[in-house]
This record gives sequence, C-alpha cells and structure tokens, in this order.
Amino acid sequence: MNAITFEEDMTKAELLEIVKRNKPEPTYIADRFLHEHGHTVLRLPPYHCDLSPIEYVWGLVKQKLQKLEAEYREKDELIEEEVVRFVINLSEDSSSNSSESDSDMSGICPL
Repeated sequence: MNAITFEEDMTKAELLEIVKRNKPEPTYIADRFLHEHGHTVLRLPPYHCDLSPIEYVWGLVKQKLQKLEAEYREKDELIEEEVVRFVINLSEDSSSNSSESDSDMSGICPL
C-alpha cells in the first residue's frame, strides 16, 4: 500500500511516531485558492493570542466600547437628574395651583 515499514513488535508510541512522520500535510481549498491568486497564507500557532492580530484589534474595540459606555452612563445620569428635577418642579407647580379650578379643560379636545 504505502510502503511504510514497521516491525511487528513495535510499541504503540513507536507506531504513532512513524504515522506522524509519514502523514501528509493537510491541504485546504482556501489555501489553494489564495495561492492561485498570488497570496501567501501565514499560519499562526494555535492558542497564542499574543501572536494573533485579531486579538489586538478586539482589544482596541473593547477599549473604545468601554469609553463610549462610560460616556453614555454619564449622560444618562445627567438626563435622569434633569427628568427628576423637572417632575419635582411640575408637582410643586400643580400643588400650588390646586386651589385653581381643576375643571379647566380649555385647549383639550375630546376624542
């Protein structure tokens, strides 16, 4: 078949080493396509995020999002304070005007 020689009394570890030496490199369709169009594929070692540029980009995106979220929360707190202040002012105005007629519906049209 493959003309790979081995001894009958070899251990599993020794046989696995022979398999590793004779196993062909995997070929990927995407690699072949890119090579045909003049590109070189650079394989990075797995589980080494410090070597992967996408990890750096994601770090920058996360920093930007944290900054935007902090700005949003700050503005949201300011808006919330203004709404509370507005509601309090309205309730104070309505309590001071409670002596006036509550039946004054001028400017309101029935449905």
